[in-house]
Amino acid sequence: MEGIDKGPIIIGRPSSQPKPQIALRGLGIQDKHAEFRLRPNGIIELAVYSQEALDNTLVNGERLEEDDEYEDLWITPLQHLDRIVFGNAIFLFRYPLLFTFKEERIKDIIQNLEEQDCDPDEVDRVVEETIESLMIIGVGNNVTKLDCDNYSN
Repeated sequence: MEGIDKGPIIIGRPSSQPKPQIALRGLGIQDKHAEFRLRPNGIIELAVYSQEALDNTLVNGERLEEDDEYEDLWITPLQHLDRIVFGNAIFLFRYPLLFTFKEERIKDIIQNLEEQDCDPDEVDRVVEETIESLMIIGVGNNVTKLDCDNYSN
């Protein structure tokens, strides 16, 4: 999603103000229907702001769950190849590099392993396999520290 790093991408009716980046017409589409937002960890989430919009939004055939912190706000993290329905418009969410690893994060993982006096080849293997597994299984928001002695495939 080009430009999502500069702020949310709004989905709504073409006549709404401010004008949404993704304008949709059709039954059930609200002025400000939803938005795509980038979390600091690289995950893109879908947020829906009204019950009317929620009634006309599905992700993989399911409704979003209400956020515990906010009333009338529904949020879900998106995964590569999720199917999103807004009213009668169907989208396929494509994000093959689901996790954007910043240099600092990789450096932190490597530094942590090196502080444990791990073999450099072991450090490389652990980092490479961790990145591969995170890409495959779609988790990893909480990976900040790895232990080379307890790492298992």
